Amino acid sequence: MTIQQNTIADELDKETPFDKQCKVVLSDPQILAYIIKNCVTECKNVDMNDLVQYFKKYPPQTGIEDISISGGKIIYDIQTQLLNKGGIIINIEPQNNVYPGYNLGIRAIYYNSRLISNQKGTIFKHSNFNAIKKVYSIWIIRTHAKEDNGVIAKIRYIYEEKGRQTQNLSHKKKLRLKEKIKKFKRLFDLSEIIMIYPDIEHTKYDGSFIDFFSILFNVHISSKQKKLLVEEKYGIIMSEELVKGVENMCNWTESVVYETKVEVRRNIMDTMSLNLYQAMDALKISDDERPYIINQLEDYKKKSKKSKKHQKSK
Repeated sequence: MTIQQNTIADELDKETPFDKQCKVVLSDPQILAYIIKNCVTECKNVDMNDLVQYFKKYPPQTGIEDISISGGKIIYDIQTQLLNKGGIIINIEPQNNVYPGYNLGIRAIYYNSRLISNQKGTIFKHSNFNAIKKVYSIWIIRTHAKEDNGVIAKIRYIYEEKGRQTQNLSHKKKLRLKEKIKKFKRLFDLSEIIMIYPDIEHTKYDGSFIDFFSILFNVHISSKQKKLLVEEKYGIIMSEELVKGVENMCNWTESVVYETKVEVRRNIMDTMSLNLYQAMDALKISDDERPYIINQLEDYKKKSKKSKKHQKSK
């Protein structure tokens, strides 16, 4: 029984073609430049064309394996470094599932911590910790709770002080202290995580950053429509290769993957004579994911009933 459970769980967690196609699309110089310009504070004022040319010259890497810790391998989906911005390191993670059995934000913190710790011996040596480069981790999550539609969340280090007495300081010393604190804030600004939750259901696009992903990931919009919208709203000219990549990506959306997973769980219930909760226990489904699975199975039952009624009426 244990072997069978583990095998099924492993199958459900395998990388899908959606993941692979997502890396292809998000690694495109224009798409990547747009993401970086809107997420990386240091690039807000950089010309979009300059970023595009940079990524054409220095393409990002995909599927980077980090085996620096024994038994703790990480595979970064997309990674790039901005050599013209002090060597900032950027990791981009397109995610199918917001319910993998743990909090994605915690995983993002772990990824950034590894990106920082791995700099010792490569970017800096011995105790030269001031040479650490800032790291960004950008997570684009297609499938998530409806209440998160359109949300962009940020996680970062903040330098705060308490208890410092400044009442008796001269104006000059206060200014020097203010500059010192600013410097501290810059020093500790080493990690930023951005979690993006696009609303893939709505169709009124205003050209906002979040809507860019709503267009890309919406399966109800044809690739031709997406091309027109992206060019009209964002000034990004999509090549035929990029259009094909977006089309392939949307052919393997998370909704399809989830429907497959729900079907697998339904079959397990039937073949092993388990009720829904026993099946979820056997597969170690997290508490966060369970409501979604229950709703999917309820939808399946409703669709089955409608289909049977329709067949009887014929």
